Amino acid sequence: MSIKKKHQIEFNIFIFFRHFLTQHFFYLQFRQMILADTFQITNEQKLSFATLAFQAECGDSNDNEQLLTDFIIEHYASNDLINEV
Repeated sequence: MSIKKKHQIEFNIFIFFRHFLTQHFFYLQFRQMILADTFQITNEQKLSFATLAFQAECGDSNDNEQLLTDFIIEHYASNDLINEV
């Protein structure tokens, strides 16, 4: 393998990793803003975001008992939504 090709592969891996980290940081910032009620959105939208965040972290699991012990509502829903429901 030539040095040029090796550097291109390393550069592509670096770009992919940087893109992944950027997406992850955007996700974390977005979640923090949802929990802090920075956005003016409906409770239905807040609930949708909470369920998507939980699924993003836990995936499609069939182990319902494990999911129930892992789920902490304050990590996914804002206080306004918790008090409303």
